[in-house]
Amino acid sequence: MSKNSKGIIVRIQGPVVDVKFATNSPSINEALVLETKEKKKLVLEVAFITGDSEVRALAMGPTEGLSRGMSVQATGSPIKVHV
Repeated sequence: MSKNSKGIIVRIQGPVVDVKFATNSPSINEALVLETKEKKKLVLEVAFITGDSEVRALAMGPTEGLSRGMSVQATGSPIKVHV
């Protein structure tokens, strides 16, 4: 997957978020990033590729305030933690 590919949220079920990409879907364990309405960064991790350039991701924080149609950015790398 190319870095900085954009997608949109199509479904939210608690901490599970489905994201549709225009071309190729990101790989499993890849980090996705979005900005919430409160201007906070939320990281998602791809857990499953559902097909047709759509992925199912797990949110690494609260999903309150997310809505369908919000833009999501693929990072091209897994989740990273500074140690």
